[in-house]
Amino acid sequence: MLNLKFLSPIFKMTGFEDFSEALRFLTVLPVPAGRKSSEAPRDLARAVRFFPAAGWVLAVISWAIFKTAGVFFPHPIPSLALLAGPILLSGGLHMDGFADFCDGFFSGRDRSGTLAIMKDPRVGAWAVIGSCLLLLVKWELLKVLSRGPGAFFTAILAGRMALAGLSAFLPYAGAEDGLGRSLAGRVGTGTLLAAGLWLVPLALFYPRGLMLFAAASFFILALGIWFKKKLGGFTGDLLGAASELTELFVLAVAACGMRT
Repeated sequence: MLNLKFLSPIFKMTGFEDFSEALRFLTVLPVPAGRKSSEAPRDLARAVRFFPAAGWVLAVISWAIFKTAGVFFPHPIPSLALLAGPILLSGGLHMDGFADFCDGFFSGRDRSGTLAIMKDPRVGAWAVIGSCLLLLVKWELLKVLSRGPGAFFTAILAGRMALAGLSAFLPYAGAEDGLGRSLAGRVGTGTLLAAGLWLVPLALFYPRGLMLFAAASFFILALGIWFKKKLGGFTGDLLGAASELTELFVLAVAACGMRT
């Protein structure tokens, strides 16, 4: 496995510490820890401003694999790299949350029952059905959107911005400690604005991406209202689900734009 320990001094520099923390949290890449206390909640909250930067890393690696696969395989087989790349590189973190979200939110239970189901490590029917449908729809969308990187990159970045936005404005709803509690009440508006700066490079090669992200912002807001009404806030599982659903939303809107 690729060892990045030789980059450790760089990741310990100001700013790079938070970037390395974002990569360690959102990916399975072997990134050295920037701090000795890298698991401290305040460190993760500060790293939120680099969540979209981690999205750039995931998108670039996935797109590179897609282009490489295109040399050997005919379309649309290489597009599988765009579907599987972000999932595998993130260790299935968001798909796991999405599966728990499906089991809990479509169970018909009240708040306490929904939280209990989402905490249950067992996989239910709704988790399987929801995950299969999500992957199938994403696959179909990516097949028609893989002519250029714009829509794919926008979807990945918007998914990571959903994590920042919901953790900044919603309280923690979980009954027990979890990953979400590490962010609750610690992500401020300044951190959210700093995270948004990572969208600026998108305008250089895909100006339409900013319009897609504007639409995604309203979608994220709607998710936040739904989560607040259903559970009173967010959990780590809901953040993962929001990331996956936001990616799907951006891809769907981009595909509709191609139709018109």
